[in-house]
Amino acid sequence: MPNPPPALSVTDAVKNSHAQFHKSLFSNSDLTALERKRANSFVQGPFWRPLCELEVNGATTYEGALLLLASKLISSTSFRVQRGHSAGSFVECVDFTDAGLQLFNEYAGQEIDDGLRERLITSLMSYAAIDTGNGIVARVIPPETKGMRK
Repeated sequence: MPNPPPALSVTDAVKNSHAQFHKSLFSNSDLTALERKRANSFVQGPFWRPLCELEVNGATTYEGALLLLASKLISSTSFRVQRGHSAGSFVECVDFTDAGLQLFNEYAGQEIDDGLRERLITSLMSYAAIDTGNGIVARVIPPETKGMRK
């Protein structure tokens, strides 16, 4: 007896959404074909986007944060709210480990390219965070930079 068709086509949906994401990624870009190829090599890396989002936006997806935590590129911490309705409550957040900071610096390194890396990272500033359905994770702001970030 033949098997009934599957109720869900999860693999097809994921494959199609991944292909559409990469097709759309450079749709409004002024990058040359060579720059797009180089940019794609950065963007394809599993750590690039969540690590860079944490640096430039102060937040990333929950899934991205889990990947970075598991890879020991960030660590979890908490701080106590000082003012407002939540005063006295503790809030969980993340911050870079030395390894995470080193990897971000490699991603941002300008000495080996023509500014493409900086342009890619800066493009992430067009949004604060994208919730993929499981929430977002925020980075702690070091005391010496308070008031400097918006």
